Amino acid sequence: MRPIAIHPGSALFGAGLLALVSIAVSAQRTVTPLGSYYAPPVQVEIVNLDDHIRNAVVIDEINGPYVVPPGKILVLTGLGISANLVAPAYLYIDDVFQANATASSGPGNGTNTQNLSFGLTATAGQVVRLDGAGNPYGRAYGYLIDA
Repeated sequence: MRPIAIHPGSALFGAGLLALVSIAVSAQRTVTPLGSYYAPPVQVEIVNLDDHIRNAVVIDEINGPYVVPPGKILVLTGLGISANLVAPAYLYIDDVFQANATASSGPGNGTNTQNLSFGLTATAGQVVRLDGAGNPYGRAYGYLIDA
């Protein structure tokens, strides 16, 4: 019977591979119980959604300009296109340009609404209108608050 001989380089490679696999297998994620995290108390305010829904406003190009009612302020929150067009929607308050949005014709239906997060408002009596550069699909979204 012939003696078994192990090549020294192969033995070192095998030992290194065994060590690496042992470390990888033994690496486990430490699970922290949920009760060990501190979460400060949070005050929750319940809002009557009916009031907000009743004061929601959607302005579109087809129905013409919107006049802000007396005693109210219109807070504009979004501007967009409601059709699959690559066309802009321009927002004007008292015929002064304020913002624009453009839809993309990518995947999906291409409609797009952009946030107007910079506090754009129109006061009582001001006229808000949209111009879509040839398309009647512009939409502006917002809500009314008391002045």
